[in-house]
Amino acid sequence: MGKLSARGAVVLERARTLGPLIAAAAEEIEASRDLPEPLFSALVEQDLFRLLQPLELGGAEIEPMDMVRFLEEIAMHDASTAWCLGQGNVCGTVTAYLAPEVAREIFPDARGIVAW
Repeated sequence: MGKLSARGAVVLERARTLGPLIAAAAEEIEASRDLPEPLFSALVEQDLFRLLQPLELGGAEIEPMDMVRFLEEIAMHDASTAWCLGQGNVCGTVTAYLAPEVAREIFPDARGIVAW
């Protein structure tokens, strides 16, 4: 794969740091079909649901291939967590097409997550 952008490298490092926490939650995720609150909170604290949103709206605005590398890293620990992050991030790309005030209303902070 190609070289990561600077922002992509930062995000990939966050994913690697959370790897053990994600792996430890994998069985609970499978059983409950939900992300446990401690894991969800850690993902939100690391701002991992706003990776594709524009910088001016508080997102990381990483490159698409950086996003693929990020999701691969997460999926090595738990595919369901990667799916949740993929859904939340891709759905968040709508912010680039909304008036900024509307985007900020729908996605006011790191817990503003939409998946459809």
